[in-house]
Amino acid sequence: MSVTKFGIPDTLPPRELRDLRGFLWFGGCGFLLCLQGAFSGLPAGQWLVATLLALWTILPLRELLKPRKRQPIDAQYRNCVLVVLVFCAGFAVWGRYLGLSWLAVLGGLFVIDAFANALAAVTEWWRLSLVGHAVGLGTCGFAFPFVDQNMLGVLLGASLLLGSGTSAAILYWQLRRAPGAAIA
Repeated sequence: MSVTKFGIPDTLPPRELRDLRGFLWFGGCGFLLCLQGAFSGLPAGQWLVATLLALWTILPLRELLKPRKRQPIDAQYRNCVLVVLVFCAGFAVWGRYLGLSWLAVLGGLFVIDAFANALAAVTEWWRLSLVGHAVGLGTCGFAFPFVDQNMLGVLLGASLLLGSGTSAAILYWQLRRAPGAAIA
């Protein structure tokens, strides 16, 4: 018997409150990128924000170096990633062959990734928070070719902050609705 929530299959184990850390970390990166873009004209401000961004990246490096039991990658996930990567590479070659600027090609790649995240979000209830990433990637991708190059950092940061914030809000909402939720 298949369980669904809002018409979306619910077959994966529930996520946990600690899963919000990743979304909040990406949101923090987005905020720092916004600051760096906003203060790009000030040498001291840019140096300070770049230092903060470098220190901020130490957190995930610490997690990567922790010993842990390796889990095999799900075949569906692996196949999806391979299809998206091949499609993105083909799009980049096609776009450059047509003479599109790198900004237009990169914007298109962001939109393709947004589409892939949106599709993955509706395949499983506990992946629904990927909608936030799709919103951020799509916003960035559609705006990328139209933004002044000096403001790309602000656009990337704002999109990352928007997407991660939306993902965190969706996951928090899901966790609150989960049976036996310990979140008040």
